Amino acid sequence: MNDSKIEAEHLFRKKVLDTLDNQSSINIQMNFWFNEMMTYHGVSYSEYRIIRLLRKYQNGIEPSVIADKLAILRQTTTNMVDGLQKKYLVERSPHPVDRRRIYIKLTPEGVELSNKLVEEMSSVQSSVLSHFTSEDMEKYLDIRTKIIKYTEDEIKKRYTEES
Repeated sequence: MNDSKIEAEHLFRKKVLDTLDNQSSINIQMNFWFNEMMTYHGVSYSEYRIIRLLRKYQNGIEPSVIADKLAILRQTTTNMVDGLQKKYLVERSPHPVDRRRIYIKLTPEGVELSNKLVEEMSSVQSSVLSHFTSEDMEKYLDIRTKIIKYTEDEIKKRYTEES
């Protein structure tokens, strides 16, 4: 391979790595816009994530499960649940057997809002995706899946006891 091809390959790889580094800034931007959308309805995007999760558990789930499933700190979960409870969107109920444990579930108002938010989010996402072909989306998903897999493999190889 000649020097110009090596240089072009190097620049291309740098561009790809810069794009991967910027992936988190893309997520930040997306969260900003989703937060704008949710604020219109009186909740933050983070609160929406809890509301959306609680839709799946009509009988409620423990705060620790919320934290684990959403990959957020337990104290953050407690603070957000407190805020949602003040807005009458969630309620705490005692565990049927162990009184030390509690469940968090949506109130009727929370269910109503969650239905509206999920429908609106779906509409926005459908509109955005309409700008892409099926082939574009397949390529994106394929590349994204590979990046996640190879990153996981590389981290495990370097930093876990499995190696």
